[in-house]
Amino acid sequence: MKCLKSLLWRGVFSIALLVAVSTNANSQTGCTDSNACNFDPGAVTDDGSCAYTGIFIPVNVGDGPAIEACAAPVGYYFADQACVASVVASDPFCIDPAGSWDNLCEEAYNSCLGCVDPAFYIPYNIGTGPAVEVCDGSEPAGYYAPDQACLESVLGSDDYCMTVEWDDLCQNDLDQCTLGCFADWHIPIVAADGPAVRDCGPPAGYWTPDQDCVEFTIAADPFCTETEWDILCQNAYTNCSVGCSDAQWYIPTSAGVGPAVLECAPPPGYELPASPICFFEVVAADPFCIQIEWDQVCIDAYDDCTSGCTYEFACNYSPGALFDDGSCGQQGCTDLNAVNFNPSAVCDDGSCVLQNECPADFDNNNTVNAADLLQFLTFFGNTCE
Repeated sequence: MKCLKSLLWRGVFSIALLVAVSTNANSQTGCTDSNACNFDPGAVTDDGSCAYTGIFIPVNVGDGPAIEACAAPVGYYFADQACVASVVASDPFCIDPAGSWDNLCEEAYNSCLGCVDPAFYIPYNIGTGPAVEVCDGSEPAGYYAPDQACLESVLGSDDYCMTVEWDDLCQNDLDQCTLGCFADWHIPIVAADGPAVRDCGPPAGYWTPDQDCVEFTIAADPFCTETEWDILCQNAYTNCSVGCSDAQWYIPTSAGVGPAVLECAPPPGYELPASPICFFEVVAADPFCIQIEWDQVCIDAYDDCTSGCTYEFACNYSPGALFDDGSCGQQGCTDLNAVNFNPSAVCDDGSCVLQNECPADFDNNNTVNAADLLQFLTFFGNTCE
């Protein structure tokens, strides 16, 4: 009886195992096309993943022949298949393992594309597509052409940047090559003071904004980085970053609250600067005030700017000053060593005359020579009344 029960249980287990194996086999998916590079002989259902051979050419001309493969080797990218096929068909040297993709191959390929001098472009907005090669004047929307030598170096070492996605790693490699750092986009503190720029740190008069929003802005309007960061660029950026187009800069009412901020309305503890001219002067000279903290140094610089000469016709007029500090003055010679020193002057007008320490140097060339003697002889014998 025990033997019979054992046989029955073994039978049930075997049937269950066969059903499980059969179910698993029937549900296995993959590439079912035997002509594909990634053909899976065990796949029952095709999942659309089949990949086929393509012709890849070197990013740098002369680095090797064109190669037919399933994936791009290091230093190669996926070329326009119709054009590259016509080139290698007419010139087998371009794809021969013993040959090379030389200038003749490249010129024939470019001619097929309709280009004289194609260039590689990358997206402004990182992560929105791979680098691409396009013809002259055919710049794709949202793309720009950076330094070609550095870009070719990046594409040659990381094919992912051109075959899949231009990501942060690709951009960092390019920045390191062109600038020597991991760079960011910077925009002018005052609109129309220049275009957006990519650099290691903000130049004078620039600040480092939200990178996603500035990339979104320049992808939609290349004018903002090629010509000028104008009010249209600024409005598009603030719409993205703070949700309005008429955002303004606000400063804390006391030190230690935070940095100056660009907002649609003043946050608690913030106010509009009474003198925008002085605010922009302070943050242009000290980006810490806008990036990190509006501290006592920022406050003192702002206060110094707002107190000055308010008389607009004075030589030292301060357009940002709100309070006159009695410093208004006139132009004149301010050099104490000059014979015409003016103690009332606050602005030097370049009229200072220094006492001649070489009395016989009549032509003021700091040398007493024949020219000075001739000048002396010209007046020799004159009677002075």
